[in-house]
Amino acid sequence: MLFSKYLENRQNFILKKYLNFSSNLRKNGIYNSPYLYPCTWYDNFSKSFLKYFYLKKNFRNLVYLYIKEIILIFSILNYKIYFPKNLKKNYNNFYVTWIKNHDLINGKLKNDRYLFTRSHSKSSLYLCINLDKNFDYQKTKNIIVFSKISMFRSNTLINIYYLVSFIFSILFSKKIIYSLNVYSFFAYILNIKINKKIKYISFKKVLMSYEGQPFQNLLIRNIKRKDKKIKTIGIIKSFQPFPIHLYKNNDAPDKIYFSDNKIKKHMIKKLLWKENDFEKKINYRLNNLKGKIVLPFSISNYDKIYEIISELYKKKKNKKF
Repeated sequence: MLFSKYLENRQNFILKKYLNFSSNLRKNGIYNSPYLYPCTWYDNFSKSFLKYFYLKKNFRNLVYLYIKEIILIFSILNYKIYFPKNLKKNYNNFYVTWIKNHDLINGKLKNDRYLFTRSHSKSSLYLCINLDKNFDYQKTKNIIVFSKISMFRSNTLINIYYLVSFIFSILFSKKIIYSLNVYSFFAYILNIKINKKIKYISFKKVLMSYEGQPFQNLLIRNIKRKDKKIKTIGIIKSFQPFPIHLYKNNDAPDKIYFSDNKIKKHMIKKLLWKENDFEKKINYRLNNLKGKIVLPFSISNYDKIYEIISELYKKKKNKKF
């Protein structure tokens, strides 16, 4: 059997077992959990858990990652949300994206590497999750920023209160094994903080670069509770080799904007989506990668990567790459 066929069979086996497992979790009222976010490109708990579906078991590593991601909850305690002073009551679009500190200039979003939008439109509201630390607050008109700040401020005490509330909520509902995790708490605290404001705001569409992350699904779930008429749109520009995290579920976006027909085809064939779930094909081009070395999101063996790049550098006549 060809390796490609063998790999396809293994993926289909994992996919079938996982989709059945995740469906049962949701039927039991579990919807904010790392078990529902099967990340395959990063060495975390959900990836380790997926290995159990094809009998590649490493219980020690699974327990280690489970405990590690519980401890990482404390890294969320210094997050703070910044709201504009005068939010309008009505917006057409609500964008959810990620930023870095230098993407905001004079209170305006100049560079959105995920949605390729800018915050000039007064009819749009933005929720920007800052990937950097030490956010330098700027006055904004239509941008909400969720960012890390220094520890041991009054905001930290508020977040500790939210953590206690989170633990009690999953403890008494018997969901603690499935939901006591850094991804789940991040989803919980972000939604708690954002819902205090947006419950008074109306908008027609919600757009996000969709990855199936717990905070995204929980946000969609809460928005639909607020108003079922709000249209949620997931934008998908790229694919991983095994994009199981993009499976269709009850809290997934209503519609998908996609960059390539192969993405659409795979999601329909493998991930439970239907033809009419795909609304729009978008133009997306990678930056010019000529002369550059592209590395994966997660690297398990840095020494090997260094060895390969060093050998390439020695053999290359033009050292400017």
